[in-house]
Amino acid sequence: MSEEKTSGSIAASSLGEELLRGWLVGGDAAAPLDQWIFWNNSPSRHVPLATLLQFFPEKFQQILSEDNRVRSQVDVILRSKLSWSAAVAWRPQDPLWEISLVAPARLKRLAFLAAALSMKEVLAKIINGSVVRKLRQEIGEDIMEFVLLSGSLSKYFFTELTADLALVEDPLVALQQRSLLFVENAFSAKESGVQQRIASKVPGCFSTGIGKPASPLATKIEEMLCKLWKETSLWL
Repeated sequence: MSEEKTSGSIAASSLGEELLRGWLVGGDAAAPLDQWIFWNNSPSRHVPLATLLQFFPEKFQQILSEDNRVRSQVDVILRSKLSWSAAVAWRPQDPLWEISLVAPARLKRLAFLAAALSMKEVLAKIINGSVVRKLRQEIGEDIMEFVLLSGSLSKYFFTELTADLALVEDPLVALQQRSLLFVENAFSAKESGVQQRIASKVPGCFSTGIGKPASPLATKIEEMLCKLWKETSLWL
């Protein structure tokens, strides 16, 4: 059995004998438990490159992709550095489960897309060429095109999160802040361990603290992000 599959503490009683047997045999039955291990024991797969570079030299990136023994040791250090002190409950039936497992870059793009859709009317009115170029560079040409051409704005629009749009001075700063707001609100009802991992994946989320009362918009924004991910995951 590989080191990667035995890292972390796995309680057989909580996972079930049948599931563990399927994981040992391999194949499709192993995938759910592999995801659980990935979620709890592999912060190096969950954090952006900039976060990794705070603790390890850039040359480690190639080694991480080639040597699971090195990755295992790096993950031990990262779990301490990022305060991943406890295993997160295994809930693949959670609507946000799939989104919580995606790579940091894709989650960031999803958050930018949600934010840009909520600001569609503001973005459509920008005529300053340098601002438009900066936006396209930061959030992606494809995201900008999707937002400006999309006719399905209403299902991604929340009055509670758009009341201040008339006060926007810097649309890029507003998009960045709003993208964090969408992710933080969506995961605000989850356990603190989940929030800790999302904070590791999307720097800036939960910057004011983890484990606070859930946002009143948590359910609505969770549903919106899941629907948006389902519709756009093939190209994000």
